[in-house]
Amino acid sequence: SGCITGMANLHSPALRKIWDCYQKGEDASSEQVFVNAKRTGIDPYRPFPATIKKLLHAVHNLPDWSVRPPLTHLSTSTTERMLQEVMV
Repeated sequence: SGCITGMANLHSPALRKIWDCYQKGEDASSEQVFVNAKRTGIDPYRPFPATIKKLLHAVHNLPDWSVRPPLTHLSTSTTERMLQEVMV
């Protein structure tokens, strides 16, 4: 079992901690609050795949991949605003 989550590309250590705590029956609420805040921060920026790709480029210096139709790219101004507001 598992899930598909773009957030794992950006916040895998926190998500791993949540998983490990769950497996051990421990509290992971602080990590969950962190992940929730990061997810909420990028929520206004759509389409989500384009947002994740821009963040991967900015945070991990990965290629600035394009999205395929029917999705659209984030505009330069939207990308700059998003990076200022939610930089990981």
